[in-house]
Amino acid sequence: MLRMLGIFAVLALAALPFVARAQQQSQAAPPILAPDVEVVTDRASAQADEKRRRNRVREGTRVTDSVGQFDWVGDRLRFVSEDGSQDFQVLENLTMERVAQSMEQSASKITWTLSGVVTEYRGSNYLLIEHVTLKGRRQ
Repeated sequence: MLRMLGIFAVLALAALPFVARAQQQSQAAPPILAPDVEVVTDRASAQADEKRRRNRVREGTRVTDSVGQFDWVGDRLRFVSEDGSQDFQVLENLTMERVAQSMEQSASKITWTLSGVVTEYRGSNYLLIEHVTLKGRRQ
């Protein structure tokens, strides 16, 4: 009986490295989670999303001398033309940084004239501003 316990102990000690390796392999990287899905909670949001999908512009389209205003949406700027036909999230670059600084220093709404290039990612358009000028301020 004592001899059986000794053999069992030796086998158990010999198996420890294999058990440890199996545990390490089972603790692989956590699964990649799907990105958060935006849930539309009201009719106005659903209509805005539908309008954005209908007004999507092809990658590489040039926007020239478009007049409109910038607004903050979360931590990103959004440009909306005066006539409402263009609505783009703005890609970060030095020009956008200068626009943001001007907006922070002004208490009134600023109207801008801009030119840039449209990009497209996952069904949404983004605008890379190449040139922007201050057109006027609204009270």
